[in-house]
Amino acid sequence: MRKLKQLYYSVIIFALSTSSALSGVTQATPSNIIKSIAKSTSFTSTAQNTPQAQSNIQNTTNTVISSAELKKAVEDDAKAFGLSINEAAMAALQGEDYTGKEKDEILVSLNQSAEVVVLEYPEPNLDTLVYDTGLMTLTPDSGAQYASDSTNIFDSTAGAQKARIVVYVDFKRKKQWGDVESHITLNGQTTIINNVKGAKSDIDELPIDRQLTHTISSVTKAPLRVDLSIDPTVANNEEPYNFTKHSINSLLKDNATPTLADYDVPSTDIADRIKSISHSDTSVNGMTGDKGVMVGAKFITASSTTPGTSTASFEASHADICGNSCSSSEQNVLKTKIVRYSATASTTPKKYTGD
Repeated sequence: MRKLKQLYYSVIIFALSTSSALSGVTQATPSNIIKSIAKSTSFTSTAQNTPQAQSNIQNTTNTVISSAELKKAVEDDAKAFGLSINEAAMAALQGEDYTGKEKDEILVSLNQSAEVVVLEYPEPNLDTLVYDTGLMTLTPDSGAQYASDSTNIFDSTAGAQKARIVVYVDFKRKKQWGDVESHITLNGQTTIINNVKGAKSDIDELPIDRQLTHTISSVTKAPLRVDLSIDPTVANNEEPYNFTKHSINSLLKDNATPTLADYDVPSTDIADRIKSISHSDTSVNGMTGDKGVMVGAKFITASSTTPGTSTASFEASHADICGNSCSSSEQNVLKTKIVRYSATASTTPKKYTGD
């Protein structure tokens, strides 16, 4: 039994220190930490009937930064703010190979208190930088990695799939936080709009690489709830445990062959996650898919003077669920039936003005 009351699940908009997982796919064994992740959420959410007002902070920049300029910006900020440098992420941003030892990082963090869950949502001040994508239109990810939307899970003719990511970075306070606005239009439904607020993460190194993941229910039209008192399983429709952090915030790793993009969680957690986003009506053990959508956000920036890059994604599946756990063969089938919509924007940091 996972020690749910001793840990908490801090999936923030970019949950953890810089990911060194900007690397190739390797076969991984679920860690003991993954097996004891707590299910407390690190964000709150409210379902909204109208979209959040779009800021004029919009984003896209064509500025080209050389490798030398990028390295100098990181070194200057690291010295100015007392931060270390994540060499693996730095190499990835520069398009170079990293040969050192990479960190084993996961998309969770542990609560400092075993009894009290404390989630912090800082208020921006005049030292806070804001990275705002504006409302982006997501498009299907094609190629061998993701499946086509052959059963029309999403209905882009009735309403485009849209998302907005706003990230706050305060280098002086060494904190990062943000929120994700999602506009999901499923086949035969009106657009579902939610705004999810991500709790803060501490900044201790550069570049900054953060991820957030949550699941929107097609029934309640809101994020799945989190219950510390129980394990999330296929029998109860709670927010599933998450996967190991890697280079893309996705159920699949970045690999051209989906069946090589192995999950790094136990088969029971895979079954729970897939059921939460399965849009198949086929019954297995008296259960069918929950028809939800996994919403993801990824943000990375090298320093306070360089642009940030934000990626929003929606993922669902037209695969049948696989009962209480997924066999290897079932996992390979599931990997070939994940539908993903995404959009990426380069965002120029703006000082918070109080407006």
